[in-house]
Amino acid sequence: MPQHPMMVNTTSSAEHYGGPGSPAPNSLWQWFTEAESFREASNAFAPALCALHQPGDHLSGLLSAGHLAQPKGHFKWTFSEFLTATESLAALWGLAGVQKGDSVFTFVTNSAEWALFFWTSMRMGTIFVPLDPNTVKRKDEITNLIKMLRPTVVLAQDSETAALYDGHSRGEDSARFKVFGQGGFHRGWKHLASLKREPGLQAPPVAIADDPDTAICLIMFTSGTTNLPKGCPISVSGMAAQIGQYHHSIEPTSWTPEARMLINTNNFRPICYLACMNAWKAGGSVIFPSVTFSPTTSLDALREEGCTHTWFVPAQLNMISSLPVREEKKPFTIKVVITSGDLADEALLHKAKDVLRPMKVLPSWGMSECAPLMGYRSDEPAPRYRSGLSGVGRALLGTYVKVAETGTETATRKGEHGDLHVSSQAMIRSYLRNVKPEDFYDDPEGKRWFKTGDVAMMEDDGVVFVVGRTKDVIKCKGFGIVPSIMERCLDDSSRVESKVFGMDHGVYGAIPVAVVDQLPPKQGVKDAMKAKLLDYLGSEYLLGDVYELKDLDMDEWPRNSSDKILKSSLHEKVVSMSK
Repeated sequence: MPQHPMMVNTTSSAEHYGGPGSPAPNSLWQWFTEAESFREASNAFAPALCALHQPGDHLSGLLSAGHLAQPKGHFKWTFSEFLTATESLAALWGLAGVQKGDSVFTFVTNSAEWALFFWTSMRMGTIFVPLDPNTVKRKDEITNLIKMLRPTVVLAQDSETAALYDGHSRGEDSARFKVFGQGGFHRGWKHLASLKREPGLQAPPVAIADDPDTAICLIMFTSGTTNLPKGCPISVSGMAAQIGQYHHSIEPTSWTPEARMLINTNNFRPICYLACMNAWKAGGSVIFPSVTFSPTTSLDALREEGCTHTWFVPAQLNMISSLPVREEKKPFTIKVVITSGDLADEALLHKAKDVLRPMKVLPSWGMSECAPLMGYRSDEPAPRYRSGLSGVGRALLGTYVKVAETGTETATRKGEHGDLHVSSQAMIRSYLRNVKPEDFYDDPEGKRWFKTGDVAMMEDDGVVFVVGRTKDVIKCKGFGIVPSIMERCLDDSSRVESKVFGMDHGVYGAIPVAVVDQLPPKQGVKDAMKAKLLDYLGSEYLLGDVYELKDLDMDEWPRNSSDKILKSSLHEKVVSMSK
């Protein structure tokens, strides 16, 4: 195999251990609320949540008489108010018969009610399941979820969503507490505005996990582009490990009560709960700028709300960087910008630095199944760049990382590409209902491993570079081609945005094909692109046809709900054109 510029000459095994992790708490709620910084924020009446798109008196019925509703301005709760409302809602859940271990479904956009139900779920020891509001429109998916998890609490965006839910849950409805946010009366459901604090009604005792390693507190669903979502059950110990890892690896000194985290991602994606929990655990505040992501609204909120932390996916950063430059009187106060995506792109991190001017931009590798497992020490320059990619760091506390020989469980050598496998406190042990059991395995020492589906390379000191997805690898003439490597070369050398995938080939097995947004108006540009690939990457990187989006009758890239480009849709278009 030729040495790609990414590769490093070494002979040691591609494995790294981050050291022992922290002991797991028996109560997620106590661990969360009894942190020193959280208590300080509560006692000082510090802000915990701002929802700039919701009115100041929203949910005020759940506050005590001593708290004054804000008839004007946007929604804003202190930690004290948030805790009071949580106790009020927990008492109502208890009255309805909600118990530890029950499931809580939410079908709402980013909002104060989502955050309140999240806190109350932690307080009650229930299983929080934040879902895309559009899930209720997918009959097979929602009926399967209802049968499998039998929720006792349901929060719907509006009366239309409530009606759809009822239609799919006939004969299976186990919910005892159903609430919707907008619209008129709907039988069997309460309106959010009707929720009131009941004087004298006490919430049940704080839930204690029987076993924090097996007690599930949260279920997230994958955002894959090729298969139906898989359920990822996160345990009490897993959640505590995840938040602890971020506080250790993402500028540890920045997690204080002064932290102000702007949320840009939908609440049914992991980034949202991770960003919120990190801020709240530190006694900092969370800001929801809008119902769904708007680049202009987010930029304005970053300035006006004095945000210190924020988190973006690549598509969002690209949208922000494309906005016209405006003359602003109020400067940014951002300390840390975190980016997450399939790959940690060097150009993207530089773009974030140029536009938002934070003190630091850091990549965060993570999945619905596990996050974060890799990061940098606070005393070292970060991130590290190589061949247009940023390294995502080395194994964090409680985590083992291994780059395995393709299709095996055996570590390859450092400097070589292979399959990324991880073992950590901060990962799930299986998918819901044990689907795809082949993605997990136990080694002879009893460690549980997860095959991430990423192709990676590890440097001598353990820093990992993720270069692509194993399912995307194209076997051409017996050689495994990583599409992202070709995409990076095409993008950098030809100033295009490209997506590469494999097409069946009668002789080679498969051959890479590229789709680009737009080609420069030059003669022979496609041949020049192919020649550059061969010159830079080697003779194995043979490129077949090159298409522009307009050739596929597309004006823009097809994307899923997480803004990931759907290569499957591009592949289908090319196949249909080839018939």
